[in-house]
Amino acid sequence: MNINEKDSLTCTNEKIIQYSDIVCREIRNPLRILSKESRNKLIIEASEVLESTTCEKFVSSSGKQGIEKFIFGALDRGRVLFIFEKDNKMIGFDSINLLNDGNKYFRFKGNTVLHFSSGHILPEYQGNNYIIRSTRDYIENLSYENKPRFIEGFTQNPRVLRLITKLVKGRIVPNSEQMDEELLLGQEEALRFIESGGTKLKRKNNFVLEKKSDIQIYGDKIYSGDPAFDRYFYYDLGVNLQTGDLVNFFAKL
Repeated sequence: MNINEKDSLTCTNEKIIQYSDIVCREIRNPLRILSKESRNKLIIEASEVLESTTCEKFVSSSGKQGIEKFIFGALDRGRVLFIFEKDNKMIGFDSINLLNDGNKYFRFKGNTVLHFSSGHILPEYQGNNYIIRSTRDYIENLSYENKPRFIEGFTQNPRVLRLITKLVKGRIVPNSEQMDEELLLGQEEALRFIESGGTKLKRKNNFVLEKKSDIQIYGDKIYSGDPAFDRYFYYDLGVNLQTGDLVNFFAKL
């Protein structure tokens, strides 16, 4: 066990970041630092955001416990929660952490890997890059040895996958253009690391995890704005919204 990494995973902090148009609260290890009353308030506010960005069935089926896990994650796993507020009202949230097993970080090619857990912004505030800005601020403040060079996560939204693909300039798998062997290896090792912790993943193929979310997240089929990319997402990768399929991606920052 790396004591320094264990300490890093359990540390707490909360700070306010003032953007020009909104306030961002960055909370490290929210389950440890926030009171029960504060957590309940955030769960209610996050539920309202999810009702506007997902489908009603997803919110009702998840329930309070599901949404709590969705935004706060597991205790002492280094979860970083970003709350975006406008006039003291939550307009969105984002949660990330460095991929780990509770004791040490997962490393690929000697580098940590950023796990993108969730991110939802009210429709009227989308397009302002709040999630990207807050994530970049967090990464910039990490120590050199813990600064991630890769990012991975799961999504049921082709718009998210296309956005990440553009942000990393195509250095991502899955990729409709060309598969990068290094990233393919990283994606496979990351999935094995996740499964080694007891998480059972039913793979439809190399990138799609069947029934990963247990339920359909979005009420209607999401489109990315690029018909070719959408065909790749829904037909080539075979993502089925109704059965809760999620795409696992792995990209180089």
